[in-house]
Amino acid sequence: MPIIRKGYHDLRIEVDHCLKWDGKHYIDYDFIDYTRLHADWFDTSDSHEAELFWMMRYQEGRSIQFDPQWFTVSAQEFNRPVQAYMSFPVRVLEFPKLPYESLQDPDLGLKWLSFFKGGVWGVKGDRAFLLVPQPSYLGAQRLELHGDWLFIYGELEESRGSPDVRYNRRTHELRYAENHRDCESSTTSELTKERSLSQARNQLRVGDNALPLNEALDML
Repeated sequence: MPIIRKGYHDLRIEVDHCLKWDGKHYIDYDFIDYTRLHADWFDTSDSHEAELFWMMRYQEGRSIQFDPQWFTVSAQEFNRPVQAYMSFPVRVLEFPKLPYESLQDPDLGLKWLSFFKGGVWGVKGDRAFLLVPQPSYLGAQRLELHGDWLFIYGELEESRGSPDVRYNRRTHELRYAENHRDCESSTTSELTKERSLSQARNQLRVGDNALPLNEALDML
């Protein structure tokens, strides 16, 4: 990426996972680092960039005033049948969008859709917005409407009967549960394992020079 720290470019190794040079090693971005990225560095029309744009717009916190960013989306991805996946049904190099849970919202005239190991989206026709990035390792396993609120449950056995995220459809407040950070730490650990496998198939890039993976990982 264009940002350079002590001679080393910041790295983007996944859609919503960036690294920075601390003088000795590459380390994960802090939340504040994402908010300092510029939207014109990326394709604002591409729904596959949605997680990164979400990180850029919202800082860490329990309560967020949400403003949807709409994308034109692929019917092939967003209209697949909903299934309760526990693992990917095929071996893939890039994770496809696999619908996990769906809920019609007649008041807003849209459909809430969660993806396996992905986020929760609001979908209306061929347009959609990302409401919440991946709320747990498997994604959101249950969506419910309660008055003005949309309740989003991550992995049900860990939710203890309470939603991980609540969204007020009238005031647009997005509210995370108090224990969400603890759950997120567990999710991050699992994601790190998958990222290691993904990195093994690719090269990381520093500036204009391709950096072999084994050399790049020595810096991490």
